[in-house]
Amino acid sequence: MKSLCLSLLISLCTFFVYGQNTKKDLEKFRTGKFTYLGQEEDVVIIRTKKQQTETYNQGKSKLILKIEWVNDSTYVLTHQKAIEAPGCLTKGDWIKTIITSQDGNKYTCTYTSNKCGSGEGTIVKLE
Repeated sequence: MKSLCLSLLISLCTFFVYGQNTKKDLEKFRTGKFTYLGQEEDVVIIRTKKQQTETYNQGKSKLILKIEWVNDSTYVLTHQKAIEAPGCLTKGDWIKTIITSQDGNKYTCTYTSNKCGSGEGTIVKLE
């Protein structure tokens, strides 16, 4: 009986510590400089606490989105403005993103948009 209780206690502690470390690891993705992994062209993402700006097409195109974190692993991007950035989003459209895994300075996520469909991608933190 003692070994069962000890085993259960160790399992709970491991789960609790892992949960805390994962939460802390995900916090680093809230702000900074990022890029999409595996894209044909370079995209630079600058993320602050309230806004995400994506620049591409050698700096000629820019997408400005409001970012709201729902919890440690989920955020919603709302389209605010596009500068020379054609695409399926118009002002007010949203993209819900869920971080499904992380490894070092990159994370894999699933996303769903109210206009552009859904998919999966990987984002790398540069700074």
